[in-house]
Amino acid sequence: MKLTKRDVDDVYRLDFGPGTAPIFLSEEEMDEIRAHLQAERDEQLGRWRDPKNPDMVVYPIPGDLDAVWVMREGDGSRYHATRTGPRNLIPHYVSETADRYFAAHPEPKPWEKAKP
Repeated sequence: MKLTKRDVDDVYRLDFGPGTAPIFLSEEEMDEIRAHLQAERDEQLGRWRDPKNPDMVVYPIPGDLDAVWVMREGDGSRYHATRTGPRNLIPHYVSETADRYFAAHPEPKPWEKAKP
């Protein structure tokens, strides 16, 4: 398989080899494919990517539903954040990412596991 971008019309050409017709993809279609593959890879690695700041990823800490590592992929910096603890020592953008993660992953309530 070979993927090339044509300079003439900014269309991507996907070739599967002799005897097969190439597939042409627009920039928007390529963006959708990239996003899908990134989401798939994030799931495999057990991380959550911030939808508002995609360079920020969150790694839950196993066994602790109230603590995470927030990492900035651009430079590899990482910060520990908790659901309710103080965050005055971490950058504001890290705290915002942690808030979005915890909003997307609410604290489980004991009655959610109740059995009839």
